[in-house]
Amino acid sequence: MFENAALTANVGPSVFEGEFIVRMSLLRGAAALGIMAAPVAAQTVDPLAAKFGARENVRSISISPEGKQAVVVGPSATGGENAVVIDLQTGALTPIFSSKGRGQQITHCQFILEKRVVCTALFSSGTNGDFRVDSQSWSIANDGSEAKLLTAPETWNAIDSSHYGGAVIDYNVPGQPGSVLMDRWYAPETSTGTIVSRKTSGLGVEAVDVTTTRRKDYVTPR
Repeated sequence: MFENAALTANVGPSVFEGEFIVRMSLLRGAAALGIMAAPVAAQTVDPLAAKFGARENVRSISISPEGKQAVVVGPSATGGENAVVIDLQTGALTPIFSSKGRGQQITHCQFILEKRVVCTALFSSGTNGDFRVDSQSWSIANDGSEAKLLTAPETWNAIDSSHYGGAVIDYNVPGQPGSVLMDRWYAPETSTGTIVSRKTSGLGVEAVDVTTTRRKDYVTPR
């Protein structure tokens, strides 16, 4: 996962002082996430946990557009995940997003702008037949501030509730820098008491600005 060749191919060798800095920065990020493996001889792991409870060391990794930063998502000691931005020039680490585990998990994070990251999270609740999972996408500054919900809010007159918060399907929108394409489930809306209800429903696509969260229809629902 941390092959220097792949990194330099993406960002160009002139961005870094050398491959050593890249390797050490990523290793420091791994250590901050708590994903550095201990020597096999020092581990005392339950055999069943080793077979069925092992988690991936790195869930996702993304390089910033200028190749100066990386955002890494990995498991935390509490059972959740941490998302950490790594400065690939200095090795500085900045936690930007975390989950508690169990009913929360971060699936992945992606740099959109040099100072903006989009992360997707899942939230589960309930038991047995009353179990539900909601997904949400968030836009977060690379210093961990200004977290903004990208998932569209439900309308007050929606007939049913969708737990699907939409997924980013394209990180580059022609003519709209800083925007992403997100699919969205448009629930049917009742027209009782209003003249502004949406007449169409189904799965559509929106262009969403990751800084302002302004959104507009890109593909009408069908």
